[in-house]
Amino acid sequence: MHRVMRSGEQWLVVAMVAMVAMVAMVALTACGDGAARATPGVSGDTITVGAILPLSDAVAVIGTPMSAGLQVYFDALNARGGIGGRYHV
Repeated sequence: MHRVMRSGEQWLVVAMVAMVAMVAMVALTACGDGAARATPGVSGDTITVGAILPLSDAVAVIGTPMSAGLQVYFDALNARGGIGGRYHV
C-alpha cells in the first residue's frame, strides 16, 4: 500500500535535498591538491557557482525556494569571510 506524503513532509524532503546539494557543492569546491593552476569559475578571490533549478511552470514550487535557500546560504558564507576566509561565492 502506498502512502501519500502530506505537504509538510514534502517540504521536509525538498529541504533535505537542498541541504545535501549545498553541502556537496561546498565540499567539492574545497577539495584539491593545493597546486596552483587555472580553474574555471575561480578568479582571484571569487568562486562562481551555478545551479540547475526548475524556475518556471508547476515545478517552480521546488526550484524557487531552493534558489532562495542557496542565496541565503552563500550570503551567510560570504559574511563570514567566504570559503577558507579567502574566496567569496
